[in-house]
Amino acid sequence: MLAYIDESGFPHPHDETLHPVLAAVCIPKDEVRNIMQRMYKIKMDIYGRYDVELKAVNVLKPKSITKNSYNKGRR
Repeated sequence: MLAYIDESGFPHPHDETLHPVLAAVCIPKDEVRNIMQRMYKIKMDIYGRYDVELKAVNVLKPKSITKNSYNKGRR
């Protein structure tokens, strides 16, 4: 099992990020190659190149986030 961890923002009063996030994804070792191939294809389909960082904000549709959210309006 491999774990990928990413932090967006920093929970500090002087950070401009209002809602910092720490996320982790665990992937079975035997699935890594398949996932990497899919990520490569997504980058090529969106950017036409593979050497870019894929940002969720660039690939998610805002409507899909609000439409499928169970905690709408909660803070």
